Amino acid sequence: AGRSALVALVTVGVSVVVGSMGAYAIARFRAGGTLTRFGMLAAQVLPPAVLVFPFLTMAYALRLTDTLIPVIFAHLSFVLPVVTW
Repeated sequence: AGRSALVALVTVGVSVVVGSMGAYAIARFRAGGTLTRFGMLAAQVLPPAVLVFPFLTMAYALRLTDTLIPVIFAHLSFVLPVVTW
């Protein structure tokens, strides 16, 4: 339960900070226009199973297989488009 809580807390904290800054920049400065918004929508529609192999390959290449860092990054990749939208 402790590791899951740590992953959840880090994911929520980072996603709120990074997502709110990204959303503010997109709304305030019209950064990227429709292409940026389409990219965020496409990231929301992308099924999580598609990202499993790239994350696993990256974790093996960086020797991070027994750490929580790949799990946190995986959760962030699913949550950040929703938070920024």
